[in-house]
Amino acid sequence: MRQRFVRMALGVFVLLLPSCQAARVGKQGQDLRHALLGMYTHQIMDNLIRAHDYLPFVQLEYTEIFVQELDEWLVEASGGETVTDARTAVFSGASTNTLARTIASVFNLKGNLNRKGTLSFKAKPITTRNEIYKAYIRFAQDSELFICQPERPCDCQHHLVQATRDGRHCFVRHTARKEFLELAMFTSFMHGGETARGYYEVKITKIGDPKPTGRGDSIETVLTLDRFVPNGNGFLSIVDPRSGRRRIRIPVFQQEALASGVLTQTVEVTWSPKKRGVTALELEGASARFYSEEYPPESSDVPSILESLEDVANTLDRINVGQN
Repeated sequence: MRQRFVRMALGVFVLLLPSCQAARVGKQGQDLRHALLGMYTHQIMDNLIRAHDYLPFVQLEYTEIFVQELDEWLVEASGGETVTDARTAVFSGASTNTLARTIASVFNLKGNLNRKGTLSFKAKPITTRNEIYKAYIRFAQDSELFICQPERPCDCQHHLVQATRDGRHCFVRHTARKEFLELAMFTSFMHGGETARGYYEVKITKIGDPKPTGRGDSIETVLTLDRFVPNGNGFLSIVDPRSGRRRIRIPVFQQEALASGVLTQTVEVTWSPKKRGVTALELEGASARFYSEEYPPESSDVPSILESLEDVANTLDRINVGQN
């Protein structure tokens, strides 16, 4: 009977082992994915900080991730029996003898687990994708997206924050969380032939009459550019005319009088001179980058249309000069 019990106990243990192993493997898969995402997120923040400080940085691609675990199980089973005899004698006229035998069976089952885990991966520097590094630099040096300061920002100000060794707090602005997601996906995972988010190189040739919007010192006006761009939402990125270092982002809104995507040389903008640190007069003659949300220049149809339209404009200018 003792051997039968031991075999049953071992059988139950073996049956339960696969289900425990499956649950553990599933949890390991989740932990590995979270660890990998954490590695990439930390790399992005570290690269942004170094790009902000004008220090060299490198983008690593983690490949051949391998997890190996070795489990050693030691199961011991033991058992025994204890026999106790008790004799009772009763004398009441006639003698009566009673014999009681007690048999106690004791079974012990114990096990030990020794687990060894190994995590290995390869980190390969990316050296053939210049657009990845340019995307980092553009983001890090735009104070409307990324900033470093001595004080820790409040939760409502940052999307991600990381402390540096020199006591600063560098963070992605909460309003720039969409741009940060695009940067993270592009630099870390979207390597399937995609190109960097493009922009139009423009120069502001004329400033319209600024009008107050009624929200603080915010104003709205129309800017005339030196080239055609598609009508639509986006933003202008301009080098700060005062410091010459940081970039200022000015929101661009679709002109209601024109259809979306129609090529135009004017853009409607709204910004706060106090918050952005630039006045309307300082924008005139400034070079800028126009980022279009719906019609970036990497679209196959927009560049050819723009080039053709500019060629026509240049030809008309030459004809007018010849006639005069």
